Formats: sequence, structure tokens, C-alpha cells
Amino acid sequence: MLGLLLKPDPKRVALLGLGGVSLARALRAARHGIRILGVERRAAVIDIARMYFDLPDGRHFTAVCAEAFDEQMLHLHVEGGNIVAFAFRESLPGLRREGFFEAAQSLGLRLGIPLQRHARNPWRQNAETLG
Repeated sequence: MLGLLLKPDPKRVALLGLGGVSLARALRAARHGIRILGVERRAAVIDIARMYFDLPDGRHFTAVCAEAFDEQMLHLHVEGGNIVAFAFRESLPGLRREGFFEAAQSLGLRLGIPLQRHARNPWRQNAETLG
């Protein structure tokens, strides 16, 4: 969901890894007209997501299996040892620390989640990458 802070009104999003499909559902709830491309390295994960996790399907969601990406990538290390990857078709967006936190607070209030707190942790852990 932090990706919405980088681009507040995206028309299309690529998710790298489908997991339990919760991020795809949350993005659809936050932005109803958004088109989502879910990219998973293993076809079995896509099959399991369809069978057990009600993987969305149709014109607003597409799941594909792929090994590599040509897009520009930003990897953020977050609490618990996880890495969140953001892919951009062109260059990475310029980020201003205060603007990022203000956008996090605004979006978090609208969605009813403490997004600003979650936005601060990756910024602290990735200060060198984010500038």
C-alpha cells in the first residue's frame, strides 16, 4: 500500500509475487478502477491462489508467471527481514521525506490504518537508498 504514496492515483500496478492475494484486494478497494498485473515466479502459486484464495480475475486483474523484469526496481528492507520491491517502467520517482510522510498520513486516515508509522520504518532502514 505504500506504493500509493509514490504515485497516489495509479492506473496500473504490477505486483511482484502474489502471496495470499491480500495486497491485490487492498489495492482494488483503495482504487476501484486500477488494473493490476500480478507477476509470480512459480505457476503453482498462481494455481493455489486461484483455488484457495479467490484470486481476482478479469479485465482489471491479470496473473502471469515470469522469471525476470526489465523495469527499474526499488527494494526496501522492512521490519522482520522482509523486502518490498517496487517496479517502475521508467526512472524511480523523486522522494521528499516530509511529502512522503504527509501523503502516508493522509492515505492512512482515509483507509483507517496507521500508514504514516509504517512509512517511517522503511525510510529509516533505507536512508541511503532513499536519500
